[in-house]
Amino acid sequence: MGYVFYLAGSAVSWSSKRQTRVADSTTDAEYLALSHAGKEAIYLTQLLSELHVRPINASHIFTDNEAAAAVAHDPVRTSGTRHTRLREHFVRDMVNRGDISLSHVGTANMVADLFTKALGPKIFGTHCYALGLRTRHPRLKSTSRSRGGGGV
Repeated sequence: MGYVFYLAGSAVSWSSKRQTRVADSTTDAEYLALSHAGKEAIYLTQLLSELHVRPINASHIFTDNEAAAAVAHDPVRTSGTRHTRLREHFVRDMVNRGDISLSHVGTANMVADLFTKALGPKIFGTHCYALGLRTRHPRLKSTSRSRGGGGV
C-alpha cells in the first residue's frame, strides 16, 4: 500500500509498505490503504494546525478502486467487506465527519502506484515528475565516437 500527500503542489509526506494482513479482496486491500492514508491526512492537518495554518478544504484522497470509495461513503454497503475489522472503518468515520473526502482516479493517473507496482518507463517517468523528482544535471551526450576517447 502506498500514498503521497501534496501541499501547495509539492510532495510533503509519502509511504510505501506491505500490508500487515492478508486481504480477502482488492476492495478490502484498498480500503485498508485508505484507512492508513486517512490517518496520515489527520496527522498532517493537526501539524498544519500547530503551525497556525488552516486548511481551506478537507484533505482529498484519490483511490483507483471505486468499490473501496463506495464502502467508505455508504455504511449499508457491506457485501464484500463484512469481515473487515471494525477499526478499519475509521475511514468511513473520517468521511462522515468531513475530515477527508474521497474520489476515484483512473489507475493510469494514480501516482502512489509508483511505490507499489512495476510500471513501464513512460508511466514511471510521468509519476516521478508528478512527485517532483527531477534530474539534477542535464543528460550529457558524448561527442566522442571512440569508446575510450573523449576530450573536453
